[in-house]
Amino acid sequence: MDETISEAEQQRYDELLAIALDFARHGETDELAKMLAAKLPIDLCDHRGNSLLMLAAYNGHEQTAAMLLAAGADPNLANAHSQTPLEGVAFKGYEAIARLLVDHGTSEKSIEKSLAFASIFGRGAIAEYLAAQRGKRSRFWIALSKITGVFRWRSGRKKRKVMKTELD
Repeated sequence: MDETISEAEQQRYDELLAIALDFARHGETDELAKMLAAKLPIDLCDHRGNSLLMLAAYNGHEQTAAMLLAAGADPNLANAHSQTPLEGVAFKGYEAIARLLVDHGTSEKSIEKSLAFASIFGRGAIAEYLAAQRGKRSRFWIALSKITGVFRWRSGRKKRKVMKTELD
């Protein structure tokens, strides 16, 4: 039996994969679940190595991320930049999804890197949660997250007023 596929079949398959990735990116949980039920690979990745779970989590789609994890998605699958879904949500600030990922077996290494991201980008609640998951509180990372949160506020629209006030 010849198992080669035609160019048209390959093109249609590629289109279906792109649709699935878009469903994850846009939080189309029910549609994505139907594709998974039809044997779509749970850890399908785009050309940058972003898995369905990474796309759903990074874009803040908690329900979609939960469905993917329940279906067996790997919470430690890193993209081409060696970033895991937890690192993405620590950067973006999605605490509920961070908790979900940790509950589904995110590695200690990913928790450590995510704690650094949350701290650097001023995500204090996530930093505190991740520090507690490490089995000890990290005063340095939590303090850093509070400081960077202040810097982020000052670097925004109010920067000119702050600078004038400080220079006067």
